[in-house]
Amino acid sequence: MGQGEIIDATGWSKSKVSRVLSMMEEEGLIEKTQIGRKNTVTIGGRELQQTIQTDSQLIENRIR
Repeated sequence: MGQGEIIDATGWSKSKVSRVLSMMEEEGLIEKTQIGRKNTVTIGGRELQQTIQTDSQLIENRIR
């Protein structure tokens, strides 16, 4: 998931998202990869969007 998508999804400012992601990266929670002028956020080698979808499916399956 790109950093811009996180900005759109949260409604936070660019600087706030950047600060939060940098702190998360320092703590080893995520990895940011710069591709050109864009940052892609990954968790455990998976793009954030994939992680969200997978986790949502797991939660949904547990509820059933």
